[in-house]
Amino acid sequence: MIYRRDLLDRIKPFLKRREFIAIIGPRQAGKTTILGILKDCLSKESGVPGNLIKTVTFENRHLLAQFDSDPVLFAQSYFPAKSNRTAYLMIDEFQYADEGGQKLKLIYDTVENLKIIVTGSSSLDIKSQVGKYLVGRILTFTLSQYLATQTGNLVVYQNLSQVSGLDYRQLKKHLNILTETMVLREVKPFSQNRQKELSRTPKILFVDLGFRNYLMENMNNLEKRSDAGAIVENTVFIRLHELGKEMARINFWRTKAGAEVDFVWQADGKRVPIEVKFSTFDKPAIPKSFTSFINAFSPERGLILTKNYWDAVSRNGTKILFAPACYL
Repeated sequence: MIYRRDLLDRIKPFLKRREFIAIIGPRQAGKTTILGILKDCLSKESGVPGNLIKTVTFENRHLLAQFDSDPVLFAQSYFPAKSNRTAYLMIDEFQYADEGGQKLKLIYDTVENLKIIVTGSSSLDIKSQVGKYLVGRILTFTLSQYLATQTGNLVVYQNLSQVSGLDYRQLKKHLNILTETMVLREVKPFSQNRQKELSRTPKILFVDLGFRNYLMENMNNLEKRSDAGAIVENTVFIRLHELGKEMARINFWRTKAGAEVDFVWQADGKRVPIEVKFSTFDKPAIPKSFTSFINAFSPERGLILTKNYWDAVSRNGTKILFAPACYL
């Protein structure tokens, strides 16, 4: 079942206005589906005849070549030569167009009674190229992944299903795609029983943190961000992932009582608890959860990553290094 999203309610009031519309967002986020819903909305709710609503995709390189060669003729070819009603041309995967913004401006200024809706996954390109030529002529809507706000949190599949409009099976398929394309990783909880580890609720962390920050529409420095701790934790994960080179397992540890250690690095038969505390230390303070892990598993070493503090202490036979996260 396909659910209407908040984005649709934001777009619908602008369907009858003159401005073109751009819907941008990552692949597999549902942009093509939204075009289909908008088409139904125009037909059923606004009474637009089917011959005045056309959808094309620029993954079809033949159509893309026609658009690049003569954008005005391309647009006019889809609709009757004389019509007093507004026609709607929906172009999926618009990021493939060369100088697409300039060509859309030409269509906007030349062709009457035509509204174009484009979608694209290369958000930065579309914003810069389209926005540069179509100031005041295009409205941009971003379809962001709810996952971006959940960095480092336990996955609540029910919440993700409600936000995305996907059932559990579809949701897992989309998460697998994001994992296989190295956008994000599911980090499993640490357990000495591997079957229990695989069945328990994972966390979501991004492999491409720049992409995550773009989805959040926040490229500010850490000092100006309320999510600085989550960013540093995610950055540490990326570095651990690089160092492990698929030879190490990276988990997190969490008890039913809520005690948690950010990462457990496992390689060569050894495990190292790693806690990220991006704050200023003036003495070697060891978190209670970290101590609980040490008492439970007696690792040889542990690592606490700080903002600017160096030290080394021993606790119950475990050597614990305090070091700035930037040195990892």
